[in-house]
Amino acid sequence: MDHAIVVDGRRYPGITKALERAFYANYPKRVGPRKRKGGSSKAKGELVHRQIFHAFHCTKQTRCECKERFGRKTPDRHRKALPVVLLREFLRKHHLEFWKGEVAVAWPELGLATFVDGVARHRLTGRLYVLEYKTGYPKESRRRPASSFPLDDRCKLEGATTLNNCPYNHHQLQVWFGVEALRRTLGKDDHKVEDGILFYFDRTGVDVHWHNHWRTHDAADEPPFEEHLAKHYNNN
Repeated sequence: MDHAIVVDGRRYPGITKALERAFYANYPKRVGPRKRKGGSSKAKGELVHRQIFHAFHCTKQTRCECKERFGRKTPDRHRKALPVVLLREFLRKHHLEFWKGEVAVAWPELGLATFVDGVARHRLTGRLYVLEYKTGYPKESRRRPASSFPLDDRCKLEGATTLNNCPYNHHQLQVWFGVEALRRTLGKDDHKVEDGILFYFDRTGVDVHWHNHWRTHDAADEPPFEEHLAKHYNNN
């Protein structure tokens, strides 16, 4: 099956394996938190993505476009699903409006691409925010080592070795790439990409984390590591 991501007519591979190779030498040996008690199946995660995409995107179109993106349609009743209600309330409080969902973005110089779950736009400034949705990651599982070798459980990138090799930081990496790729896909002159946001949904609510708040080994204030990450990618 062809998993290439097409952006502006060019085909790109996804970012998952590239992030693994660049940042965590033992990343593939991780123990998936989704398999632990309180975790979530892939199907539940896809359902949340479909619910949000349908409620914020399809309802503004002449027909449902979920089948083209996810392989199945989404009933209108999912417009009132808890993740949809929680996301709508968060956007309202922060003066944001949903702009686009499931957006293919690329970093041409690196030859890599991904889909960002959503993009929101500030009602006053017009600046854009990347939205990333996660399910099945309770707070304790986000901080657990992603590797079965805890002594080696740290980022291998020089300048960022205090970063835990845990799901939460993997998610921050995804948001970081999404923000940078969105900037390059849209063009700096057309849109200003301001920030990224992580949403952890569960059956009771949502936990929100803004981009660039990393989990470190010493649990001190998480410093911004974008300069280290960008420098690594630009030199490779």
